[in-house]
Amino acid sequence: MKKFVKLILIVLFLVPLVTLAQENSLEEKAQRLDKRLVAPCCWVKTLDQEQSREAFEMKDELRVMLAQGQTEDQILAYYEAKYGERILSQPKATGFNLTVWYFPVIALSFGLFLLFLVLRKRKGPVEEITNTLTLATSTPEKDEKYKKMIDDELYRS
Repeated sequence: MKKFVKLILIVLFLVPLVTLAQENSLEEKAQRLDKRLVAPCCWVKTLDQEQSREAFEMKDELRVMLAQGQTEDQILAYYEAKYGERILSQPKATGFNLTVWYFPVIALSFGLFLLFLVLRKRKGPVEEITNTLTLATSTPEKDEKYKKMIDDELYRS
């Protein structure tokens, strides 16, 4: 009888924990979806940033869909069918949208290549200027003149 009571107590404590863990995972999925969808009221902010009535209604609708067992991809497909690709915060990596994904990498590579070429060409004149500056000498008379000027400024009372 004691074993049976212990088993029932364990089940009573574990069921809420499993339910709580399930709710947390649903909320995590909902928050990920909130970041991936643009609020249709303003088309500027994502759902997690927007505070309008429409955004809150959409968030609630998302959570209901997740609770019904729909996957994130199904929910994204539903909203894309309803509002168009504009609802997605990140464009799909297909067709012309590939330029959005690859252009920064190509532009950065091209810029680094140009910088390398410019620096390689400028190496000669920089050495020449350095050599000219190191060859310049000063006379002792000029040195004494400047030392006197510095002393006058420092010890002026």
